Amino acid sequence: MSAFVYLLTCFLLKSAFLCTFHASTVQSAGDEKRARDLLQGLSCEGGPCSLGAGEAHTCVLLHGATSGVVRCWGNDEYGQLGRGNATSMSLQDQDLSVPEEAIEFGGSVWKLSVGAFHNCALRTNGSVGCWGSGANGRLGNGNILSVGYALGSMPPGAVHLNDSAIAISAGEDHTCAVLQNGTVHCWGGNAFGQLGYGHSRSIGDEAGEMPPPAVDLGVYKAMQVTAGSLHTCVLTEPHRLVLCWGDSRFGQAGPIDHVGFSTFIGDEAAEMPPRPLQIGALAEQVSAGCGHTCVILSQSYDLVCFGHNRRTLEEAKGARVLGARWRTPRG
Repeated sequence: MSAFVYLLTCFLLKSAFLCTFHASTVQSAGDEKRARDLLQGLSCEGGPCSLGAGEAHTCVLLHGATSGVVRCWGNDEYGQLGRGNATSMSLQDQDLSVPEEAIEFGGSVWKLSVGAFHNCALRTNGSVGCWGSGANGRLGNGNILSVGYALGSMPPGAVHLNDSAIAISAGEDHTCAVLQNGTVHCWGGNAFGQLGYGHSRSIGDEAGEMPPPAVDLGVYKAMQVTAGSLHTCVLTEPHRLVLCWGDSRFGQAGPIDHVGFSTFIGDEAAEMPPRPLQIGALAEQVSAGCGHTCVILSQSYDLVCFGHNRRTLEEAKGARVLGARWRTPRG
């Protein structure tokens, strides 16, 4: 059996982006027949754009002359390219370019978030539509069916949230949105408490579970949410504090000795609301990754990161964990 291993890192420029690709043709388990590393410049079609990368696919939101248009390429195993057929595209050298085919949403897209195997778009009318893998209810449709896989499954229907959203974030197997009143609502997989509801049950995989309740943030309101692999963080307004919950085995969601709690924050009711993280300054932006979290500080715009410090599989020897004995990270 032949398959593609597709790894990438992208750098967003003013009206274009550079991506490094590592594409491998695998004939059987452990048999890598051909590997190549490529540096490819891709155009944003004359205007600014937003870029997101998942486990093995990439999507771009164009803000220029074709404002609000989403195009995706890469692996399409679960329909995450939104093409109505589960076939990979643009994995060959000659095809590494933004595809001409745009995803149909039935309205202009304002913001885009790319998860591991699913994506979510925030339309200009405040509605949210998600497509790709539906495992654990991460699409918020009350089932575990994938969207974008079959013909006629696009555009995705609006997630039931009872109010307009202002921010959206797709993680590995969960999704969170900030509504215009500053409340945060999450759905999908919840084995590590990443939804923040004081239990570990998935939400959105069965009928009647949507809309999800508001996450208990105490006195705080959110302006930004970021869903990592197995944890979630928010940036509060107007305080500009960072609150995190979910998996914190590496300190990525805060101190693991948080009032005697386990390495998971948010899977038990007593653990919510989470305490603001002590990062030494007010925050400008927060981003949750796979086992780590990074924060851009206000005024200085320094970047501080905490959690697992593994760089690559080859360089894992000597990697450190920052936050397991949690302390303020140094910029």
